[in-house]
Amino acid sequence: MSDRNRTKILATAILGTGVCFSGVAAHGQQAQSGIVGKDGWLFSTWELATVEDMAPTNVTIDLISRFNKVLAANGVTMAVVIIPSRARVYSEFLPPSVRKTREMAGQYERVMKGFEKGRVNAIDLATPFLDPANRNGPLVLQHKLDSHWTPAGALLAAEAIKAGIAANPTLKSALDSTPAQQYKLEMSKSKKRSNLRDIIPQLSPADAAKQTSQSDEIRTFTAVRVKGALPHNSLPYYGVALVGSSSSRQFTGFLDGLVYNLQRDIYLSSTDGDRGAWVGMETYLRGDVFQTKPPKLMIWEQAEKQMPMPPTYKWRSATFNMDNTEWLLRVAALVQKNCTASTVTARLSNSKLTGRAANASTDGFSVSATTDNDFVEYSFSEPFRKLDYLSAHLTLSEAKTITLEAIGADGSTRKFSVPASVDAPLKFPLTSPGSGYTKVRIYPGKTTGFALKGLQICRQPDGLLS
Repeated sequence: MSDRNRTKILATAILGTGVCFSGVAAHGQQAQSGIVGKDGWLFSTWELATVEDMAPTNVTIDLISRFNKVLAANGVTMAVVIIPSRARVYSEFLPPSVRKTREMAGQYERVMKGFEKGRVNAIDLATPFLDPANRNGPLVLQHKLDSHWTPAGALLAAEAIKAGIAANPTLKSALDSTPAQQYKLEMSKSKKRSNLRDIIPQLSPADAAKQTSQSDEIRTFTAVRVKGALPHNSLPYYGVALVGSSSSRQFTGFLDGLVYNLQRDIYLSSTDGDRGAWVGMETYLRGDVFQTKPPKLMIWEQAEKQMPMPPTYKWRSATFNMDNTEWLLRVAALVQKNCTASTVTARLSNSKLTGRAANASTDGFSVSATTDNDFVEYSFSEPFRKLDYLSAHLTLSEAKTITLEAIGADGSTRKFSVPASVDAPLKFPLTSPGSGYTKVRIYPGKTTGFALKGLQICRQPDGLLS
């Protein structure tokens, strides 16, 4: 669908003629996607689900379901947490020009049913957020001028997650297998005014100029370790990980709320909305914390408005836009604990190394220094297949991005940029639009030392894509 059609559909099906907008300011594409509501409330057009969102939402559910299956097969239990749309929780503050459609009303339930069908452990936040006793309390659950939840909303979500884990035998078993801690919750002595207002820049200049300095009253809190509990750095690893959006950042209170409610140390990996949840998850999986010792329980937080935004979501910056299948192949490779050998094998066939190389062989080598043009080349016994991936251990003088250049029998090439740590595994598929690549050149870039060990070609489970 063209940008013009997307705009036209939203304008006619949801907003009517009273609200004008032109795109996705939240993702850096265009401006004026904000909506001025009643009683000082602001909303974003991207909170308003349409019939056009159903197909991409199904893609998102399918990808997460497949990813969840890979995690479970490798000893990681995932709980998916979807933050309900502000436009539904506080729908009475939408302007008269916004028509409340069936898609808006039913989106969250459709997503939850999709996860249930895909056997994903998803925890319901819509029910507690829509409960009149909670949403009409003394403190709002979601900011009036900002897309994030308030500390009150974050704490309510943490409490709902605790209850959801306790009610789910699979999640409870995963949590119970992790080291417990002792925390208490310290609330601020008084309320304060929030200065969060990220929706204002999404408004037209005229509407933005009308906004006052009003703000929400909030009450903050902190999870504090009880005296006598183990020091934070004494644990061998984080048994619980929280992977989420900016709503999981420290300033929202969500992490502290989870730490207190679950009584666990929790590793946080959060990514802002312009990069997207898919980039965020891949970044976490590639990192040392996951690759060294994966958690037993992973909590993946996303907003309801992100559900129609799969990796190929075209309104996101091209820098962070990616193919759906390629994303799944990359993250599935990163999750694999053991290598299932492919029938494809590799041999060292060429190299250009400035420094002195040592132990050069089929499964690896080391070199004292490299330049930007240095490379090693491996040839494959047969064309690389979609489910195959390279597996090796890299040692670099510093964390950096290395380049993999895949080469086909016809001379076609494709370059992949892969972030690499100082001492970490490399697990990467060489996806091809054709019959598969027959060689790969590894460019470490400028280093004062580089080593590659244990190179082999591994294969992912046959059912990953089917």
